Amino acid sequence: MMFICNDYPPWSQGGGIASFTKCLAERLDNKNIRTCILGCGHGVNQTVCQSIGKIKIKQLTYWKTRRFHPWLNRLKLNYQIFNEKNRNNIQVMEAPEYLGWLWPFNLNIPTVIRFHSSSRLSIWEEISNGHRIMPNWAKFELHSIRNGRKFCAVSHFLKNRIREVIPGMSDKDIDVIPNNVDTSFFAPDPHIEYDSSCVVYVGRVSVEKGVPELLNAWRSVLRKKPEAKLRLLGRDSTATSGAGSFISELKNGFDNEMAESVQFLGDLDRESVKNHLLNASFCVFASHFEACPSAVLEAMACGKAVIVPNNTSFPELVTHNVNGLMWNQSQISTLTESIMLLFQGADFRKELGHNARKTVMKKYNVDYLLDKNIQLYKRTIDNI
Repeated sequence: MMFICNDYPPWSQGGGIASFTKCLAERLDNKNIRTCILGCGHGVNQTVCQSIGKIKIKQLTYWKTRRFHPWLNRLKLNYQIFNEKNRNNIQVMEAPEYLGWLWPFNLNIPTVIRFHSSSRLSIWEEISNGHRIMPNWAKFELHSIRNGRKFCAVSHFLKNRIREVIPGMSDKDIDVIPNNVDTSFFAPDPHIEYDSSCVVYVGRVSVEKGVPELLNAWRSVLRKKPEAKLRLLGRDSTATSGAGSFISELKNGFDNEMAESVQFLGDLDRESVKNHLLNASFCVFASHFEACPSAVLEAMACGKAVIVPNNTSFPELVTHNVNGLMWNQSQISTLTESIMLLFQGADFRKELGHNARKTVMKKYNVDYLLDKNIQLYKRTIDNI
């Protein structure tokens, strides 16, 4: 079994794809299914080979050659896939659709293409309607998708949108298997005290993740609860001007109260993320779109009440007033109201967190989803 993953830990803290891949690969390893990870990562200065348990990991350096680096790095990765296939008798491979790393060859390996991202579906819609010329990344993605023998989406929302906007996918059979969570790791811990005034956000600090809306709502929260603290866990992005730090841009707009209340803690390792989740009173999210957000599932697995927007895949994870709260993204005031409701209702907060943990244990636990993934790989090999 081979996974294509460009930011697999420890070379990167990674995002949702890395978290998913690591979690699943470790369980396959426990089942004595030989697994290797191959990627081409920005954070790697030289080619690195390592074994963690029986998982073999190879991360290639990302060549930053002007203009030609997208093509050269994909050629290099595909050459390595071909070598690993012959050396390790790879029977099945999984690759994300994101950025299309299986260009330019058909390597004749039974391949699962797993759709993880919803962030560029609006661009795909414009391409399909003829309103936008297909950029190179879309050409790479389309080629990789066409190399797939089986397809999987991480939510029903994503599956439906894929069929609507990506050329050639309208009649494809697409499995839906959500992102998994290691509920033995992300779990309540009675030894860690929570801070009743602290709220945690996990995700990239960017416009697309709804951070500006969250901070606008937080200004209103501070007028009602001046001692409240907001901790944002996640890597920085580019400022809206096109250069520089987005976090610095946000901080430039802070008054003294916001500067004292809001902390940007950066890209943290998994252990640190878990500890911050456990220390939080509850967790809040504001993304404009998500396919199946691992960060939300991890917070829920820790027994935390979550506040999420009412868009894209969030309604598949969260039922309002049962295992979390949903706010109306067109009305920032509803986010402020939801935050204050959880600050003021300790028993309600505890009930939502309890139900959140139960939801993840029932539907998103990696051990529950492992068999579904193994069956998908078997069908891919057998081409059923």
